[in-house]
Amino acid sequence: MQRAHALKVFRDLHRTCRIVFNGDVSTLKTAKDRIRAEFRANRMEQDPQKIAELLKYAEDVELLLRTTVIQVEYDENTSRCKLKLREGLAYQSFDDSPPKPKSSI
Repeated sequence: MQRAHALKVFRDLHRTCRIVFNGDVSTLKTAKDRIRAEFRANRMEQDPQKIAELLKYAEDVELLLRTTVIQVEYDENTSRCKLKLREGLAYQSFDDSPPKPKSSI
């Protein structure tokens, strides 16, 4: 059971990294290497509670990557940065204008 769950989390992390770091070869390679290293370092763990904690941590990392990481691409022609937004990001519209005063009728 835990082995199947670990493999699912491992695949989910790799899939999320492929989506999040699409087009950024060096960051994608670094992320994949880190995922492999972390899973390899803990593959001999026998304590079910520790394994559950590690898998929960990996699931949290996957969720954080999927919902918060935004790629930015610099356009040299316009000297502007372009956000590469994708479905599933947890962001809100940002409005830095001062709040409108409440009317007192």
